[in-house]
Amino acid sequence: MVRWHCTTVDLLPGETMCPLAGPGFLFVDSGGLREEIAEGCGSRVFALIFPGELVPPASRNTRGVTLRAVDHSRLIRCDAEVFQGLVRDIPQLRLNMIRAHQDQIEQAVRGQMILGRKIASERVATFLADAWLRLGCAAEIPLGLSRDEMGQILGLALETVSRHLRRLEMDGIVELRPRGAILLLDPQALFQRMGD
Repeated sequence: MVRWHCTTVDLLPGETMCPLAGPGFLFVDSGGLREEIAEGCGSRVFALIFPGELVPPASRNTRGVTLRAVDHSRLIRCDAEVFQGLVRDIPQLRLNMIRAHQDQIEQAVRGQMILGRKIASERVATFLADAWLRLGCAAEIPLGLSRDEMGQILGLALETVSRHLRRLEMDGIVELRPRGAILLLDPQALFQRMGD
């Protein structure tokens, strides 16, 4: 019922858009998005949004944020007024939105824990495990990130990320694939490396 009131937005790989302002609804149906923020002459990646996740709305705290498609991505968008009416009329949608926002808060807290309390090897392992879980435990994690970009998210240097990814690969936990994809071979061993 909700989809009848929504439109779809298709983005090609690398195509950009700005987050919605206000209480509208933007949901990643397929593909994936990178949240990038302008920095100096370029931009840096600070988060990934996977299928099944809401795109955080634009606010004064997110000025300069751009959404870039990792690969062919389909987004579902709903106008703010229509969405408010749907939330009012469909109690389950209201509960789903509360849960989605709680998930986003939990994810932000996890991100801060990664940056604040973990050593480099634990940050890399936690990042990969979190992506794996958010993607529904798919064997291949299509991050679409360079090691430098992963370092931007984790607050680590390119060399540090590379060293820890190579260590995970040498230990038979992951297999590094082209275009930033990672095949997870041993989830339990990865979880043990998280330091939790």
